[in-house]
Amino acid sequence: MAPLREKVTIVRQPHDGVSTNIFGVPGCQQQLIDKVSQVAKRTVVVLVHGNGIAMKKSLGDSTVGAILDVFYPGALGGAAVADGLFGDYAPGGKLPFTIYDPDSSLPPITDYSMTKTPGRTYRYYTGQPLIPFGYGLVGYSAKSFDYSDLTLSDTTISPCHPIFITVTITNPTSYVSDDVVQIYIEPPSPTGNYAVPIRQLVAFKRLHQLLAGEQKRISLMLDAFSLSVTDNLGVRQINAGQYTVYVGGQQPTKGSVGVLSAKLTVGSSTKAKDCKTQRKCYSC
Repeated sequence: MAPLREKVTIVRQPHDGVSTNIFGVPGCQQQLIDKVSQVAKRTVVVLVHGNGIAMKKSLGDSTVGAILDVFYPGALGGAAVADGLFGDYAPGGKLPFTIYDPDSSLPPITDYSMTKTPGRTYRYYTGQPLIPFGYGLVGYSAKSFDYSDLTLSDTTISPCHPIFITVTITNPTSYVSDDVVQIYIEPPSPTGNYAVPIRQLVAFKRLHQLLAGEQKRISLMLDAFSLSVTDNLGVRQINAGQYTVYVGGQQPTKGSVGVLSAKLTVGSSTKAKDCKTQRKCYSC
């Protein structure tokens, strides 16, 4: 006998726990934040989620002391969050994507162009993000690590010549904390007719458990692949011209603090694959 099949009609009803605003806090959760912050001396909002959430209201609310974004923290996430909230360690994470202002005008989600005005991702977005890619404070001090004494091993190079970026990092807070050193480049205009990023992350390094007031001087290498951009045919090109190199604990956006910069000139153009020093694994 054939199994009985019941016709089921699913009707979606409005629900205060579901929000049509993909950047906002879902439904009644914003009301909860508002109520708690009215009675608490200082409120810490802990976000557990898998997508960007624009905490625009909380960012402008003086009663919200901090926002701790833990994404999907796993089985031991509760203990890790508790350690951070009670000061056993100072969180030092960095945002892995751009959080756009919910009032921004973005292309439809079905449009996969990264460069269509106003652009997508930190590499092409020309607007002012609510929170930029790579941003993150040290613990709850509302401070960033200090960067100083930026030097480049060379300021004029051939396209396949690697360089070393050296910088000093200081923990100015009273916390033991991590920081993530981020190196971005601003490439010159290409010789061909294709778009290049406004800026792109080319190297990074996490510094673990820097003591309060501790200094470290580190060097990171930029190779031919780091300076390359992809043309319309998917070929990585190293373009001649002047690059700007930025080093800091966040990307160089409007309002960023403590990001250092230096100029680097590449003498001629070539394909990255023609460099003997090219990476054998682009995802490595």
